Amino acid sequence: MVKQYDLLIIGAGPGGLSAANEAAKEGLKVLVLEEHKEIGVPVHCGECFSEFSAKKDQLRIPSEIISKKVKGVRVTFPNGKRVLANEPGFVLKKDKFEQWLAKTAKKSGARIWMASKATDIEKVDGGYEITSLGQKIFAKIIIDASGANSFAASKLKINKSAKTVLGVQYLVEDIKWDNYLDFYILPKYAPYGYLWVIPKENNFANIGLVSKEKGKKAMDNLDKFLDYLTIPKKNAVKTFGGLIPTSGPVPKTAEESLLFVGDAAGFTSPMFEGGTQLAIVSGKFASKVAKKAIEKEDVSAKMLLKYNNLWKKEFPDYTKLVKGKNAFYKLNKKELDEVADLFPENMTKVGIIGIFKILLKIASKKKHLLRKGVMHAMKTLKYSRAKHYGW
Repeated sequence: MVKQYDLLIIGAGPGGLSAANEAAKEGLKVLVLEEHKEIGVPVHCGECFSEFSAKKDQLRIPSEIISKKVKGVRVTFPNGKRVLANEPGFVLKKDKFEQWLAKTAKKSGARIWMASKATDIEKVDGGYEITSLGQKIFAKIIIDASGANSFAASKLKINKSAKTVLGVQYLVEDIKWDNYLDFYILPKYAPYGYLWVIPKENNFANIGLVSKEKGKKAMDNLDKFLDYLTIPKKNAVKTFGGLIPTSGPVPKTAEESLLFVGDAAGFTSPMFEGGTQLAIVSGKFASKVAKKAIEKEDVSAKMLLKYNNLWKKEFPDYTKLVKGKNAFYKLNKKELDEVADLFPENMTKVGIIGIFKILLKIASKKKHLLRKGVMHAMKTLKYSRAKHYGW
């Protein structure tokens, strides 16, 4: 006998668990399929989450799943200039954070099947049938929260594969760092990308990079970055990472009986690829639309397209921001240093007038940068702040 659910969610990451919790609270019969044996394992990301996002999402994050509280973000340019923005947040114990989200979803009534990989999907009357562990499961609506290599999109050939980059990092021990998230724009080590130091409790840190280089070349560059920081390679006790979508939202985030959230929808902040907060919010939006669709017994594409309206109203225009990111990473070292010199060392209180003055300097004194698309790049940098889902 085929098991039946209102809502089936593929993937127990932040987006899937957010959707599961919200939908279950609204009384929907919810099942989450997670391919791994343990929630949150392996960890794929840098583990940052802003205080702004926590308040906006009404998340009271338990202290035991916070590795370190941070004061804000600091960016270092090739010439050594450092620009900071004070906006508090957390470095999470990401596995524990996702396990907490799962526990919350279960309390709300959602079911979670572990080690249960979705292996097939078939459109049927009134919904979809998913195959997992050799058995078929029917759901009126599917939410795909399976990550950058979206399961449903691949199987159903709905969206072309999103452009992705591989983020790789070391967990490093015996490192003393202050309470800032540090990002480095150093093309020498991360061409068409950036590097980071994310401090954690007990003198640990995540140190990593995203760049156009892959495989051994990327790892060699990461080792060189450790040398740049004067950190011995022997202090790196673990290597981890994952794919990050970089081309913006996929063409179709809603279809008949089907919704995409988080990385599966292409939702990552363009500049520094933060995605946890976008996954949580998109999961909530998807569950809200799913609830209304099931109430009205209407799971048509027209009905579910209301999901698009919600995320497009809430999230920045990522098409334009991706364009700005691409312009920024095409700048050479000299041009990046020129951009750096335009910024004050502390951007925390720089508002619209301050941004306008910077743009005026570019227009009057750095006209050659205009041809390189620096105006687009400046907008992307502006939207890397926490209040714009930057992290």
